[in-house]
This record gives sequence, C-alpha cells and structure tokens, in this order.
Amino acid sequence: MKQPLSSLPLETRLLIACSSPATAAKQIQLLVRPNLDWAKILDMAVDHDLAPLLHFNLKKVAGGCPIPKDAMQRLASLHKRSCVRAMSAFAQLQEILLRFSHEGIPVIVLKGAALASLVYRKIALRPMFDLDLLVQKRYLDIADHILQQLGYAPDESYRSREWYRNEHHHLAPYTAPDRTNGVEIHHHIVSPVRPVRIPIDEFWARARPTEIASVPALVLAPEDWLLSICIHLGLSKGFVRVLRDVTDAAEIIRMYAPDIDWDRLGQNAARYAASECLYYSLWLAHLTSPVLPVESLTALKTWTGVGRIKDTCLKFLIPRAVFGDSSSSPSYDVTEIIAALLEPNGLRRTARMIGRHLRQPLSRFRTAQPVGADQYSA
Repeated sequence: MKQPLSSLPLETRLLIACSSPATAAKQIQLLVRPNLDWAKILDMAVDHDLAPLLHFNLKKVAGGCPIPKDAMQRLASLHKRSCVRAMSAFAQLQEILLRFSHEGIPVIVLKGAALASLVYRKIALRPMFDLDLLVQKRYLDIADHILQQLGYAPDESYRSREWYRNEHHHLAPYTAPDRTNGVEIHHHIVSPVRPVRIPIDEFWARARPTEIASVPALVLAPEDWLLSICIHLGLSKGFVRVLRDVTDAAEIIRMYAPDIDWDRLGQNAARYAASECLYYSLWLAHLTSPVLPVESLTALKTWTGVGRIKDTCLKFLIPRAVFGDSSSSPSYDVTEIIAALLEPNGLRRTARMIGRHLRQPLSRFRTAQPVGADQYSA
C-alpha cells in the first residue's frame, strides 16, 4: 500500500498526528486548515479514545490556527471528564494495591493504569474504563475475597462466575461500589480460545518492579508489554478502532527503545505463535508514528514466515479496518478475514470464508428467502 497516510482524509491525518503526546506543534499546524470537518474529527477522536490527546496537542497551536471555539470547548470537556475518571480510578487502584500488598499478593498492573502512570505520565491523556490486574492463579480466591470486602460486586450479566473462572483468562468483572470503574483480575493476558500460547510464568519472571498510585507494584518487561498490546489490538479488537492501542505501542517503543531486545522479542513471539500479531501491529504503528527502526521491523517479519499473498492481503485490509475504509470490502467482512488470516492455516480458512460470502446472493435467490432472513443460516 503506497503512501497509505497521504491518501487518507485530512481529518484522519490530523487525528493521527495528534495521537502522540510527543507531536511537535509545527507538524500539527501544517494539517489544521479552515475547511476541516471538525464534527468528523471529534467523532473519530471519541471512537478511538483519543479525545484527551487531541485536546492536549491542539492546545499547542490553538492561538495561531483556525480551530473552532466550540470544538475546543467540547474537547476540553472530554479531557476534564477523562481527568476526573482517571483520578477516581487511581484512588481505587491505590486502595486495591495496598490491600493486595498487605496480603502478600504480587500484582502486575496491566493496560491503561500502567500506561497512564509510566508512559504517558499525565493520567488523563490515556483514558481507561477499568483496572486490569494480573495475579497468579493461586491468589485468585483471596483476590476475589479482598475485592468483595472492598465493596466490588462481580458482574455475571454476561456469564457466570464459574464460567469466567474455568473458561476465561480473568475472573468475572467487578463493578466499583460507586459504579464509576470496573476491575478485572487476570491470571493470564490472553483468552485460552486464542491461537497464541504464552507461558505466563515467563512474563512473571521478567516483570519489573515499579511504583503506581504511590504503591510498589510490578509491570511487564518492555518486550512483553509490547507483545501483549499487539495481541490485544490484533486478535481481541481485530484492528477496529485501535488508534489508541497503536499509540500505546508507539509510546512504549519511544520510551523503552534502548531496553528492547528485538531479537528476543521476535524469538519469543514465534514460540508463542504470536509473531504475525506482533509484526502487523508494529507495521501499522510504524505507518502512523515511525519510531520503530526499519531494520527491526524487517527482522520481525522474517519470524512470521508469511508468504507474499497473505502479506499483501493483510496490508491491504488492516488500514481499512483501522480507518474505516469499506469501499472495497464490507466492514463486517474485513475484521473476520483479518482474524482468520492471523490464525494457523489462515489462508485456507479465509478462502472458505470468502467463498461462503460470494455464494450468499445465489443461495438466497435459489431458496427464495424473504428480505431480512438470516443470510448466514446455511
């Protein structure tokens, strides 16, 4: 895909430029024009959870650029809401970590709380909607007991607590007493139904001590942190509305680049059957924020072993999933096909999927299905 960003609408390119706290004011000034569709920009920022970062970056140029006052006011309101939510979440996180520490439970802080505290450094810039904590399996019962003592209630509206304990990678989600934030207690970073296979003990062995919410805790090693983000945005999200996650990956690289052992990361990803998720997520991150050394990206591709056809398909489809371009393929098909391609025997499964969709119109005609009938019933 040649010059993928230059072909995008100016509104999308501005949002991408404003998705990093390190973006220079001059870069933003070049993209702010009088005829921009600000309603579209704000809607995309909300969809991708980038409104606080957009506000943070636009403030750098607000005095000398044609930015509508009402757009800045809405962004300021969204930023303030993110700040209030983050302060509430970190107060709750502090209470939970202190109790876990008192009981001798080691905790790895995952996702938003770790990123907001250690990478973004301004907690409102990285919105979060729940707290994700990783504990070892032997501590799940006492962790559950502590949270319920603190007033957190397990949410069984989707599945039972037993199902989460036996079939999932975290316990049933907990709702805070004031219903402001949720908490997820993980014993693994990826669902057992996913094709990747990560020995979680290796992540624990490499975890690093740090301090979050003024309490000693652990955080994943940079390579493991990066890999977990790539697995999440590739397999869990299917590359849909993932600009915030792409920014997370880019900011981890920007901060920890000297500490990242790219050879070890590539080897581990291959052992875990996650090399394709890693490579294509970082390929996407490199398109939007080229902080990854090109030679490292090239080396990571060799670990995937993908052929030209599969590589071409993924690099054609992933930007369409991220940026919402459904001109060539229906959006509901794009994510299905990407997910299939990222799994073992992906090309074979994808071919069957495409064949199924191509047969749908003829099948409907032959069986004279009424309008609105389930086209996937066959």
